[in-house]
Amino acid sequence: MGTKDLVMLLVILILLITTIIFGVRSETNAAKAEQANKMSTVLVDVLRNLKYPKIYPSCRAISHGKISVITGCLEDSLAATDLTPMFKEDQFRDFDARKNETGYLIIENAIGAKSFDSALFALSQNNVEIATGCKTPGMIRPGFTCRFDLAQECAPGDNLEVTYKGKRAYLKTC
Repeated sequence: MGTKDLVMLLVILILLITTIIFGVRSETNAAKAEQANKMSTVLVDVLRNLKYPKIYPSCRAISHGKISVITGCLEDSLAATDLTPMFKEDQFRDFDARKNETGYLIIENAIGAKSFDSALFALSQNNVEIATGCKTPGMIRPGFTCRFDLAQECAPGDNLEVTYKGKRAYLKTC
């Protein structure tokens, strides 16, 4: 066996070893990709059930396996400054000066899975804060309501704005 044959055998041996290493790595990466795809499927289903595509425009294109779109959706949900898609009006009764009856505005945490601390809500009438915190103490979980009492009339054209940590949660024009 000459030097040329020995070098050729060594090259073949190195190629065989690298082929085995790359084959194992490829199978490992394929398994990881399959796990990631399964996880993205579950995550997309959860986000759709929580109605994220209705709440956040960037979530409308989420689908299984599109990691960059899912990531953008989640980042937008964390950075959201407008919470209005999550809340809806449950009941409203204006203040009645003739009967001296307090009015109220009740909003519901209707869409999504976030819970909100009732003490961090504020109600403004025509950009002047008139109440802080919901009448219901504790956390306002999905499906639960937050009530504000109105001690003054909401005249036609006035607006009532509910904020949460400075972010708009609900807006009503009287």
